[in-house]
Amino acid sequence: MRTNHKAATIIDVAKAAGVSVSTVSRVLNNYQHVRPTLRLRVQEAMNSLGYVPNRQARRLVGGKSGVVGLMIHALGTEYIAELIRGIDEALGLVDYDMMLYTTHRHKEKEDFYARSIASGLADGLLLVVPTIGESYLDALREANFPHVMVDVDNSDGKSWSVGVSNWKGAYEATRYLLALNHRRIAIITDQLEMGTSNARLAGYKAALEDSGVVVDPELVKENNYMFPYTRKLVEALLDLPERPTAIFTTGDMAALQVMEILRSHHVRIPDDISLIGFDDIPQASSVYPRLTTIHHPIYEMGQTAVQILLAQIDNPDLQPQHVQLETRLEIRESSASLENNSATIL
Repeated sequence: MRTNHKAATIIDVAKAAGVSVSTVSRVLNNYQHVRPTLRLRVQEAMNSLGYVPNRQARRLVGGKSGVVGLMIHALGTEYIAELIRGIDEALGLVDYDMMLYTTHRHKEKEDFYARSIASGLADGLLLVVPTIGESYLDALREANFPHVMVDVDNSDGKSWSVGVSNWKGAYEATRYLLALNHRRIAIITDQLEMGTSNARLAGYKAALEDSGVVVDPELVKENNYMFPYTRKLVEALLDLPERPTAIFTTGDMAALQVMEILRSHHVRIPDDISLIGFDDIPQASSVYPRLTTIHHPIYEMGQTAVQILLAQIDNPDLQPQHVQLETRLEIRESSASLENNSATIL
């Protein structure tokens, strides 16, 4: 350990470890492509010298704030928790901090927050399922400010975005219910002003039409995912002269609400009504019955969004693209075959 009061520098660490300054920098920034033996030597040198990395100094040298803005509609769901976990861990690897904003899907808040972040509060911005407001997106683009739209169905080619195969996932979920001999399949969607909801609704309709099943408008319900409103929608479905035998929700949080509402009406899952969700949040595999759902790679999507944003920060001239991750069907116990229907979808 150093006995004088002069703080050790990165140059001191490099000399003590017998490596270059750039190697020390790569170790400090958690780059993967550093040989384990070199990484260990650098870490031992830092411990021996009592070296403490000066994050703010490193940021000033690079002309960066070391902060990324994250704009979401609300906290409190497992979907958001899993997404933030992916984002936070990816940012931690590169020594970035996260500045969080919640909008509650108010367009005015989205506009205000986006413009504030772009004014110099952060180096880049992640917008999670934004209610697309062209005014602030245009402002971000005109300023060439790094930003990524997260969990959107596609891109107009003007902004980077990352999402999943929403149409395919909904199509697969509906085809699975059809293969279980269900024909009265209801769908409860999130708000249709979001592209993801429209894509999932389109996938549901396409699966029915491809199987020769007419889409019944009474079985299509748009939700705001607030429990009292979800209850109203489910009770409307139960009051139909011919009830649905299956319900597909375009989000697991809504599916969990539907489970509770059906139980309160003494409706058995899946004996009376099969249920399938979308997202595969951790709770989906721990409820009873375990929820059949479409796996949405939420954690991986958060990490991918960070990687895209960091690439933009390093190279603002990159041309925007849409990155799409794949969904998959997770079959569990909340869905079952409708035995009294002899038709089968192959």
